[in-house]
Amino acid sequence: MSVNASYPPYASAAERMGRLLGLPAIEAEECGADFEAYVAALPEPKRAYVEAHLDFCAYRYACNWLRSYVRHYRQERRAALAMVTEELEAGRRVEELMEQAELCQRVQRALGVLRAEQRRLVWAHLVDGASYKEIALEEGRSVEAVRKACERAEARLREALLAEGVCLERTKGGRYYIAIHGGGEKLAPEKIFRLFLQKASGFGRER
Repeated sequence: MSVNASYPPYASAAERMGRLLGLPAIEAEECGADFEAYVAALPEPKRAYVEAHLDFCAYRYACNWLRSYVRHYRQERRAALAMVTEELEAGRRVEELMEQAELCQRVQRALGVLRAEQRRLVWAHLVDGASYKEIALEEGRSVEAVRKACERAEARLREALLAEGVCLERTKGGRYYIAIHGGGEKLAPEKIFRLFLQKASGFGRER
């Protein structure tokens, strides 16, 4: 809506108040333009009141405009920070996935060195967490025979992993983990085998 030329300088009054409140020059100018449009849309009685109390009305309007500006600025800042955080998290996630993929490729090559029976024992003991007794009952063998077979399979797997630059370690609590030598994420064998290799790859428990 166009503003009559006889109106008092609403825009300059609100712009001046905006500058007094600390608004940057461009924002203070926008505040003035908004105030002028606001006054132009008022019915005549209210417009007459603004004209009679211009500085007071311009100051009140500039205060409200500043609050809205600060709220909008904070929202934009939060959105920008959230976007940056999301990008950083995505970058870290991509890096983790690449590292995990590299680790799984090395483990897959190491598993290829084992015989089918040894892969079955590795899967049962390291991945499924089956005890020697449970494996012995399932396969109809003695516990001692299963224990020795599992130890041989684990030793061969450890050697094959070392050749790939990967370590297979066991914690004091009996938990295994696999990691690339020199650092990197430590993954439990079941996470690697189940999430990446899968039984369909031929490295699962063959029945």
